[in-house]
Amino acid sequence: MKGRRKMYDEWRDTEGYHEHVVPFAQILEGTNWERLAADSERRFRQQGVTFALGEGSNDTVERTIPFDPIPRLISFQEWQHLEAGLVQRVTALNAFLADIYSEQHILHTDILPVDIRHHSQYRAELRGCVPAHRRLANIAGIDLVRDASGHFFVLEDNLRVPSGVAYMLKNREAL
Repeated sequence: MKGRRKMYDEWRDTEGYHEHVVPFAQILEGTNWERLAADSERRFRQQGVTFALGEGSNDTVERTIPFDPIPRLISFQEWQHLEAGLVQRVTALNAFLADIYSEQHILHTDILPVDIRHHSQYRAELRGCVPAHRRLANIAGIDLVRDASGHFFVLEDNLRVPSGVAYMLKNREAL
């Protein structure tokens, strides 16, 4: 089909199920997916686990969070690789934040194209308020995507308290 992107199949390759999902595929045989979807929708509405679309207009619509009853299943080897990269990424992001709110060495290099002290999210009142261990981001929402060949890429970093954390916790609770 023209214009359609090839996507990575998290469950199967050309030879069948990926080895690490076989036990889960066997457990899930016979699951009533329609009932599961209806039950989760009802639970989310009862608990107010919703978000608004069209905020600020007359057509605001409350929607429940998207619910995938099966968490992304990855192999142990993939997890080891991802974990190392994510730890490295969050460590680097914290080092950047610690520097920008303390010594500001990075501003005296050619690394940043602009002086971010003028950005709307920069908080000048926090200058000099760097906590122990220089960790300013204790929760990081790192959005990962896979390309068609199965390689992970970071879509974006969310270092403010990501709203997705609460949604993820409710999602896991429903599961």
